[in-house]
Amino acid sequence: MIYQTLPDFLIKNQDGVDISRWSLRGKYWLFVFSSEAAELEDPDFSKLLNKFAVQLRPSAGIAMITSSSSGVLSRLHKEHNLTFDLFSDKEMVIWKSVNKDLPDSTGECFCTVLLDPWGRIRKVFPDHSAEDFSRFIVQEMHEMVRHDLALNAEIHTRRAFRAFSSRTVERNSILRILEAGHLAPSCMNKQPWRFIVIDDSEGLKRVQESLSEGNYWMKKAPVLIAAHATKRDDCTLNDRRNYYLFGTGLAVGFMIIQATQMGMVLHPVAGYNPIELKKLLQVPEEAVMITLMALGYPGDPETLGDKHRKIETGDRIRKSLDQVVSWFS
Repeated sequence: MIYQTLPDFLIKNQDGVDISRWSLRGKYWLFVFSSEAAELEDPDFSKLLNKFAVQLRPSAGIAMITSSSSGVLSRLHKEHNLTFDLFSDKEMVIWKSVNKDLPDSTGECFCTVLLDPWGRIRKVFPDHSAEDFSRFIVQEMHEMVRHDLALNAEIHTRRAFRAFSSRTVERNSILRILEAGHLAPSCMNKQPWRFIVIDDSEGLKRVQESLSEGNYWMKKAPVLIAAHATKRDDCTLNDRRNYYLFGTGLAVGFMIIQATQMGMVLHPVAGYNPIELKKLLQVPEEAVMITLMALGYPGDPETLGDKHRKIETGDRIRKSLDQVVSWFS
């Protein structure tokens, strides 16, 4: 899911300090919107926000955003001994960006917005009461934090599955997966990866001829994607590091996660004849044919040989973390 991000803004807090979207990144926020600062005159409401502001620190903050000036907010902050922030958004720029997407909005400015550490709007609670805030809004924040700190579901689900269905993969879906890969980071933004998609039946047959015998299962995949890159798209680094290979690997990793999210399998292999494949796909001689990937929907493990069928349906085997991680001190 792609979440809406707050627009760029520059407002002031109760101390007259400039607050921007960028300065708020790094922790969760509850933005409580109110047309005026009158809500703060209610001691019970202020006490409630104070209580939760203390509970949510340091991973999350609470800010009430109103159209009142920072001078008014400064006075109220001191008078009521507030522990949460007050933001002065005179033009209600932030509210308007949120409000346009609210269903059945009356234009009344009292709602709470949950933001994550990247400034993305994760949930909006319009027209709620202080009781609602205490009862389930803060609980929603806790749930969101727990969800975000858990291991990514797609990473946990991903396996090097080999059984493929004959179901066609639409080109729009292929493009979405390629787009995910193209958003990967690369050294100096060189973006060294190049992908060739093979989804035509005749083309698939020709590419399959370059596969090693152990990759027989790839012949069931409705899509093959070749990834190649050249050193000219690399960074100039010491110690003979070929970073373009690493960058392309990152892109492939992003594609695997996107494919998993979409209910598909993307399985890269090294078992093919690179010279033959480069010639067939008209890849420049100086390029490195880094990997060939099989893409498709999961199929029946019974189509696999005994060895691969056991792997397909067996437990996921990984080394323990202490075998691959050490702490320098």
